Parts: sequence; C-alpha cells; structure tokens
Amino acid sequence: AFGKKKSDDEPISIQDVLDKVGLDAALFCLRAVSDNEKEIRMFAVPWARKAAHLYESEHAEPALKAAEQDADGHLSTEEMQRYGIAIDEDQMSRWLTASEDLAALAIRATTFESAGEAAMCAAENSRDALAQQAYVLGGSGPGPYDVGSDMADDVRDETRSEQAHELKRICESSLR
Repeated sequence: AFGKKKSDDEPISIQDVLDKVGLDAALFCLRAVSDNEKEIRMFAVPWARKAAHLYESEHAEPALKAAEQDADGHLSTEEMQRYGIAIDEDQMSRWLTASEDLAALAIRATTFESAGEAAMCAAENSRDALAQQAYVLGGSGPGPYDVGSDMADDVRDETRSEQAHELKRICESSLR
C-alpha cells in the first residue's frame, strides 16, 4: 500500500495511513506520534463531547475541560489522573445503559496520558455511543427489518466520515 519493497527508517505520515489503510489504522498509529500532542488531544475532546450528553454526570464536563487544559500544557499528569479516576468511580457506582457507558469511556479516554491513545479511544467510544443511541431510538421494525440497526449503521458511518475528515484536516495543518 505504501510502495515499499523492504523495511527502512523512512516514516510514513498519518495522512498516508488514513488515505491508504483507513481511519482505524490512522487512529492506532497516532499512539506512536510523539510530536503534536496538543493537536492530537484536541482531536479527542470534540468526539467525547459529542457523546457527553448521553452520560449525565457531574464529572463529565470537568474531565473534558481538564483535557482541553492539558492540551495547552496547563495540567500535571496527576491532575489528569484525578479526573479520570472520578469518571471511573462514577461509572462503577451506578447502573448505566450501553450508550451511557460508551460515552463515559469516551470522556474518560480524554484523560489518558498518551494523546494518541486518547484520540483513538475517544473516537471509537463516542462513535459507538452515538450508534447505540440510534439503535435504541430506532427500535425494530416489522418482520426481519431492524430499523434500529440501520440507524446505528448510518450514524456510525457518518461519524466515521466526520472523524476521517477532521483527522485529515489536522494532518494537513499540523501532522506533517
């Protein structure tokens, strides 16, 4: 896919991975990017925010704001961990629907120490949370037709497309 016949030390850009292999591979590869922490973490936060309305918790907004502050270098690792632990404890203390749980995981991911890991997990969990919500709202149709599944697939595809577009924009401006 990359026109290489043998291994070498020449880096492959996230843009190339996104274009040739796809979004999931590009998100996975972000974990190995050591520069551009701010841009990568700021990719994670909006996706977690899109699903945050599904997770009604006093800890959600502070965790997202902390992730934004961390992207600007204003928080220590210990402070970020404190926000993540608050989400963990809140999740364990009450019963959550699947979409609430996935939204909580997306928010929690923004507090991960690695910006690449945060981006990958927030994108995947927010996409799944929104799809799960669509599935529940769609319900099932008559006979073998499952409206909820179709709606979930549409939401997942649309969200993947938006995420790929946003990652491409970030690659063009920052991740060279």
